[in-house]
Amino acid sequence: MALHSNRHAHVNRKCYIIALFMAISVPGCLGLRFVADQTLATSTSEEDAPVVPDENAKNSPSHCHPRNIHLSPTGEEASVRLTWHTAKRGCSSKVYYKRARWFPQENGLHFPWHCLLFRCKVNGEEMAFNAKASCLKDESDWEQKSILYRHSVVLDRLEPGRVEYKYTIKSDKEKTQYTFASPRRNSPTSELEFITFGDMGAPTARKCPGSPGTIDSLVGEVGDVDLIFHDGDISYADGHAEIWDDFMEAIQPISSAVPYVVTVGNHEYDWLPSMADGPVVDASGLREPYLPDWGNYGSDSHGECGYPFADRFIMPESDNSVVPSNAPFWYSLKTGPAHFISISSEHNVSIGSEQRTWLEAELESVDRSQYPWLVILIHRPLYVAFPHKSNRIVGEHLTEMLEETFIANKVNVVVSGHVHSYFRSCPLLRGVCADDPKQGIVHITIGSGGKKISDLDEKGEQPSWMMHAQAVHGYGRFKIQDRARMYFEFVETESGHSRVTDTMLITQ
Repeated sequence: MALHSNRHAHVNRKCYIIALFMAISVPGCLGLRFVADQTLATSTSEEDAPVVPDENAKNSPSHCHPRNIHLSPTGEEASVRLTWHTAKRGCSSKVYYKRARWFPQENGLHFPWHCLLFRCKVNGEEMAFNAKASCLKDESDWEQKSILYRHSVVLDRLEPGRVEYKYTIKSDKEKTQYTFASPRRNSPTSELEFITFGDMGAPTARKCPGSPGTIDSLVGEVGDVDLIFHDGDISYADGHAEIWDDFMEAIQPISSAVPYVVTVGNHEYDWLPSMADGPVVDASGLREPYLPDWGNYGSDSHGECGYPFADRFIMPESDNSVVPSNAPFWYSLKTGPAHFISISSEHNVSIGSEQRTWLEAELESVDRSQYPWLVILIHRPLYVAFPHKSNRIVGEHLTEMLEETFIANKVNVVVSGHVHSYFRSCPLLRGVCADDPKQGIVHITIGSGGKKISDLDEKGEQPSWMMHAQAVHGYGRFKIQDRARMYFEFVETESGHSRVTDTMLITQ
């Protein structure tokens, strides 16, 4: 009996030692919790330190309920960023997450200890921002601001390769469990699926009849795609903070599961100095907006000048050490086999400008052996369908400023929005279809996310470079198959259900 008892004691000691070893060697698990404090910068916060927890917040669960939940890429293959808002100061910024399955889909049979046997915990920071920030008022009057609290954490040490994870936000009294897939491995042989569109708007925004249908269709894409790119004209809030909230809530079934990537458009940024009460600095750090005399730039943001956009979306800063990026206005993202560069058509891109200097350095840093596909995202298109005269004039100037640089750096695809229709080009080389399609750049305009559709001149003559056009709501779906092939589909959402109406194979 004594021998039997001693044997069990010996086994228990061994189990204890194994458990202790796991807790020490696998930080972040519940044996000995390691809390990763993520430092968060904000464009409008007046405080350098994190918000001090407010004990009263614990008694107001509705004020601490997480809203506007969305994922965004960090630029690293082993992490994603999670952001949400609360109405109350001092709410918890803790998130619990763990693997959803024992064996990752792409990585064979092994025992993944981290965030599997025990859930992992990460603690972010909370920063206040003014939901009504703009260039219209004196921003020194803090008491008059409509304050929301932004929580942001990085879910790190993930297993790359679309491994499924589940997460729960601590302040969510309903303990809702959300699911997402880890980023693709950064490899030239990885596949990648992503969606692009522009000009969607909140379902409650003016003249956005296609928004509900597009959102419903995008919900059906969750689980299949790696990223969603919203290429400018995001909510059409036009100075109304409640419309931004409506938009963020509407996309939450999508953005809580798939990283949501944004490009700035005219309805997020464009403003006029005459709208301000004196000298101001906009969200991109400029004291004067970009107002070229050849362009139809004006006051489309109704004074927002980028603040609601920048406060709600944290995009990755590029690791180009030569010139800093200015996310979310211009920045890059490397993931899977692709290098994405998001630039602002609402800021100066001519030679010598801050954005252009960064862009040239970023393009020079692209490693095509590691990231064989190069995609540009810009709100206003370089090539524009008829009629749209004013937009074609802007496009001609953008082409003059950017096309040679894109050709020299062998850009594969330029994706745009702004014109509220869908059209695409052949592989273009200086305005004409390239003899060798692999040498041209495909320009795809998908401004058909939800805003009222703009007419196309279907009876008149369209440019010779145009291969397909549709005046319907919808979005684009891309799949990078390998280093030589990228498939594109246009998905129409206007008919009440999703259907593919155009396809293209892009090669290099």
